[in-house]
Amino acid sequence: MKAILLAIVIFSFVPAALFMPYVGILGWSWISFMNPHREVYGFGYNMPWNLIIAVATMAALFFSRERKIPPANQTTVLLVVFAAWFTFTTWQAPFPDVSWPLWNRNIKTILLALMVVTIMTRKSRIQALIWIIAISLGYYGAKGAVMLVAGGNPENFVGARQSMIADNNHLAAALVMTLPLLNYLRISSRWPAIRLVLLAVMVLLVMAVIASFSRGGLVGLVAMMTFLWLKSRQRIRIGLLLAMLAIPAFYLVPESWVERMQTIENAEEDKSFQGRLNSWEVAWKVARERITGVGFDGPQQPPIYYRYVPMAPRTFAAHSIYFQVLGEHGFIGLILFLLVFFTGWRNAADVIRRTRGDPGWLWAHDLARMIQVSLIGYGVAGAALSLAYYDVPYVLVAITAVLREMVQQRNLARAAEALNSPAVTTPPLAASTGGPAASGGGRISA
Repeated sequence: MKAILLAIVIFSFVPAALFMPYVGILGWSWISFMNPHREVYGFGYNMPWNLIIAVATMAALFFSRERKIPPANQTTVLLVVFAAWFTFTTWQAPFPDVSWPLWNRNIKTILLALMVVTIMTRKSRIQALIWIIAISLGYYGAKGAVMLVAGGNPENFVGARQSMIADNNHLAAALVMTLPLLNYLRISSRWPAIRLVLLAVMVLLVMAVIASFSRGGLVGLVAMMTFLWLKSRQRIRIGLLLAMLAIPAFYLVPESWVERMQTIENAEEDKSFQGRLNSWEVAWKVARERITGVGFDGPQQPPIYYRYVPMAPRTFAAHSIYFQVLGEHGFIGLILFLLVFFTGWRNAADVIRRTRGDPGWLWAHDLARMIQVSLIGYGVAGAALSLAYYDVPYVLVAITAVLREMVQQRNLARAAEALNSPAVTTPPLAASTGGPAASGGGRISA
């Protein structure tokens, strides 16, 4: 029954996408972020829902009056170059049967980001997309908070099966990125009831990150909250809000959670941490030997892993977005990866600077600030997680490119309006002072 209801909801996006491509992007994003089909059993579990909506959206785009290709700016160029580079490294990968299926998944992330830049070019569309992210990940946050209150097993705190956030650590990082977006929706809402509901959801997400038992998630949460306070316009109020978010959650944590978090101080004795060090060593040495790296998931393949750390008890994933990209796509891939997110940061900074003090663009100012906070959470939590190709941060970078373009168009429109406004002429001095010109005399005497 659940599968049938889900199919009805998803298929409802298709006719809407044929007339309004941006609705297709919203449906595509919802399926990518939430993976609702992984929450039900039956025929819908393995259906290519994303492909169905993506095809409908791009077909509608071809016949619509919408812009057909993304604008040529730094963000889109870097996304295309990064995709081209990891396509080349996949072609050169020593384990193509492992790397190509992951390429197929990750190229869709880049395509979604490019489609966001192309189509989501209005405030209402951006707002809707932020709501999709908040709803999609807020659902899992609410489930995690309930589990914490009920004293559930942290091993049961997972995202959608067979998705990028299936692991509890990855889900914790996704929730850390979502919190600033919820805060943006809260401060931009006109309705007190909506603001109260969003505040409650933020509390649930903090509790969920703690319930995940993820040390990387906790570090990312602390870094994100610190930066959220620094980027806020009302620091006292936000400080009180953060205390309201954190204190109830920490009172609910079991003793086992405290013991696990204390292992951060003794990382050198943690076998998991030692495994990460081995994986980082593999990534570094692979990148030094091969300019293209070894392709998606290549560094943790036993023939490569044991070549560099032969005494390791088993292979480990990179557990770091930075070493993950380094080992899979070499130093060039890592530079491109970092440039994508640096450009997103710079886009947001430019929007913040250009909209400061402009009441009509306060929404863009606040959203750019909160996206920066989300990217901080991703960058810090991701330092201990293999989450380099998760779609939400790429979509956030795409939104910063849209915001920057919108602000630039606003400035151009204002400049054109100023140039086209009637010139203010100054009357002749003699006419204004009642001199000879005012009295009709043709000659000014010395």
